[in-house]
Amino acid sequence: MKILSIILTVICIWGINSSSRNSSDLNSDMYIILMDRYGANTKFFQEEGKYNVPENARAEEIRIYRDNFNHPSFFLYLAHLPFQGHQTRHYSRKELSEMKLIYDKDLSYEDWANFAIKDKASFFMIFQDEYLHADRFILGFTIIAYQINIHTGAEE
Repeated sequence: MKILSIILTVICIWGINSSSRNSSDLNSDMYIILMDRYGANTKFFQEEGKYNVPENARAEEIRIYRDNFNHPSFFLYLAHLPFQGHQTRHYSRKELSEMKLIYDKDLSYEDWANFAIKDKASFFMIFQDEYLHADRFILGFTIIAYQINIHTGAEE
């Protein structure tokens, strides 16, 4: 009887810790967005950084510009800028399957605008063509996630 109560106590404690860890993961301020960089109304630029500091001298800047949302003057601008301290992370397919990915095709202009005003959140993008790459099931294959700034606006 004593052993059963010890086992139940351990299970309860483990369950409480597990549920609190999962709820903090859900409230995390890190978002991973799956981007279609070659989609309609999208311009994709990738070049060696012009303003990089010596420790990331060869790091590439990535910019994505998209327009023609529900109003023709609305636009979206995403930028990965190493000189601003933006990070890159490598994730396996298994790690990504355990995270909540946000598909850019499911986001409206208003969703992007709400992301743009989140001060304490960090946003990373992975590219849809890399996520669906033919080698994705090979052991050791990783996908690069780029930290980005999100800007929305309207042209006059």
